[in-house]
Amino acid sequence: MPKLRTAWKRSVIFVLVLLIIAGVVGYAYLKPLPAITAQPAKLDGYTATDVSLPWPAYGEAAIGAAGYGVLTQHGDQTALPTASIAKVMTALAVLKQKPLNLGDQGPVITINQDDVDSYNKYVAEDGSVVQVAVGQQFTEYQALQALLLPSANNVAETLARWAFGSISGYTDYANQYAAQHGWSSIHITDPSGFLPSTVGSAQDLTRLGITAMQNPVIADVVSQSTATLPTAGPVYNVNKMLGQSGTVGIKTGNSDQDLGAYLFAANTQVGGKTVTVVGAIMNGPDLGTVLHDSLPLIDAADQDFVTATPVHAGKNVGNYNVPWQGKVPVVAQKDLTLTHWKGSNLTTSVTLQKQVPATLSPNQNVGAISVQSSPGNTALSSAAILGKVIQKPSLLWRLQHIF
Repeated sequence: MPKLRTAWKRSVIFVLVLLIIAGVVGYAYLKPLPAITAQPAKLDGYTATDVSLPWPAYGEAAIGAAGYGVLTQHGDQTALPTASIAKVMTALAVLKQKPLNLGDQGPVITINQDDVDSYNKYVAEDGSVVQVAVGQQFTEYQALQALLLPSANNVAETLARWAFGSISGYTDYANQYAAQHGWSSIHITDPSGFLPSTVGSAQDLTRLGITAMQNPVIADVVSQSTATLPTAGPVYNVNKMLGQSGTVGIKTGNSDQDLGAYLFAANTQVGGKTVTVVGAIMNGPDLGTVLHDSLPLIDAADQDFVTATPVHAGKNVGNYNVPWQGKVPVVAQKDLTLTHWKGSNLTTSVTLQKQVPATLSPNQNVGAISVQSSPGNTALSSAAILGKVIQKPSLLWRLQHIF
């Protein structure tokens, strides 16, 4: 009997020990794991360099680019008479009201007595016109050609009445449109720009030009050197700079209040990408001088666009601190190559998921890397991916860290 009791006690102790061990192991295995913490890297950016442009010695000017906005400006940036540059707003507004696809002629506009009266008024005032007659018909596209190539003041009024019902209906819309876009200096009192009360600053007109050149119909028309119109026959683009230094548009202007004004656009190639530089020169001594002075400004601006790759594929952009494994790298999935203005700052930021599973395979998307250019507000982004597997913690590690 004593031996039997001893054996029974030993068995009980052994079972208890096994239960304790099993309990400890189970507790260690089921105990919540400590958090995996994200540690995004602070990446180097690019500090803007001074950009010196050959600004005209008169008036005011600005330079921007499609997709970038206004990049730099010169002069007081006060609201000046726009002259015929206002017709760019007319074209934009009409196409907003009466959309037209590139390659289409659009609806027909029949000339009435009001349109003939507009023609006679501008002939008497020595304004630019295209001849019209009652009953004559233009397509919408042809009317835009008359507006933007020979700069017909009378057709500006025809388009405004046709699209908006009246001149005042047009000006109300145009001023609302300018306000919605933040072009605070632009104020429209007529569709042709003949009135000196139609005004805008060089930087806001540059913004207007960028918006206009993003409309394929306007970009198409302003790039044409000539067109043939009903009654008028051949007409010619008053922008004599087409083709020079990559110039593809957009609108000249001159009046008694602004003897020389020019809103221009030119294409340049940067790292295999086409950048459309847009700028404005206002309040020049005469139109010829302003046109001439646009070329060195365009050429210099072209040279100030560069291509940079601040982030390459595979670059370490952070880590996850895994308590049972150490640092697990996070890398960029692809190159981030950006065409930017040298006068802009480039900033690079990394955002990582704060919580990730305790096991994760390589190449899993765990965040994002972004590159931002300012001014210009161009941006690129890439996925941030895990550089290697996050492994399961071993049982031994769990037991060693049970408390």
